[in-house]
Amino acid sequence: DMKHHINELMILANKNKAEEMERYLLKMDEFLQNPEEIVASGNIEIDSVLNYLLLSAKENLTTVNTRIMLPEDIKHSFDINVLLGNLLENAIEAAKQTEKKYLGVDISLKKGILFIQIENSYTSDSMLLKNIERKLSLNVQKERIHHGIGLKNVKRIIEAHNGSMEIHKHEDIFCVKAMLYTSKLK
Repeated sequence: DMKHHINELMILANKNKAEEMERYLLKMDEFLQNPEEIVASGNIEIDSVLNYLLLSAKENLTTVNTRIMLPEDIKHSFDINVLLGNLLENAIEAAKQTEKKYLGVDISLKKGILFIQIENSYTSDSMLLKNIERKLSLNVQKERIHHGIGLKNVKRIIEAHNGSMEIHKHEDIFCVKAMLYTSKLK
């Protein structure tokens, strides 16, 4: 984002457009003062989903760590939003049930591959955790369940885009790592 802003300001400076530079800087300042916005990749659709869920996490959890590096030109993908929405909602809900109340989100796009890592505190006896493990397991058998459709959608999206997903548990941290090829995302 900063490269884009610096480039825009350089263009305005080279054209001796001081008033436009000032307006641009004021807009940047206003944007930076917005405490409600956590993610600003430039993709309104993805930013909206992430900001909504991460604001909810910050209101309900003790610790929320984010590292989200998406380029401005990432194309909107319904699948990315479904995937992020479901994984984050589950992680936030599980973390709310713990004393630690921790959520960590790491999302990046490198060489056409979208990497997502979402980790949260959990309790081993959590019914939500057992539900997530059962439905996200790539070896899960087909079963008739009338709830948890979102988790089935996550699995479907991963498989449809030749992606992969790993689930790890270590002490009181539950971690989902997903990888998708963005050239296949629509």
